Amino acid sequence: MVSATFALFILLTPVFAQSGGYKVQVPFEFAVGKHTLAAGEYQVSVVKPGMLQVRRTDGAGIATVITANAGGGPSQDLRPRLIFHNYGNQYFLSQVWIDDVNPGTNY
Repeated sequence: MVSATFALFILLTPVFAQSGGYKVQVPFEFAVGKHTLAAGEYQVSVVKPGMLQVRRTDGAGIATVITANAGGGPSQDLRPRLIFHNYGNQYFLSQVWIDDVNPGTNY
């Protein structure tokens, strides 16, 4: 059985709140680490180097995960964005690109 995989990019919108980060509207249920989060609006922020938090702004749901730097460089497109992979109708957060603080993270 072969499952099609593709990356879905969602661009992030800056959040000017106390904790900073970015807001994003995710239109589908998705997994972050061992957590499954419902569709909705989320704030994505770097809690500290190597630690990312995805917190729902319009309801219950939060995931904090440890990350690994995916690299990047001058030739890379460093626009803030989330990259999801999917297998069938299941979506998994694969990478997060947030400024130069966390230039692409995998987990």
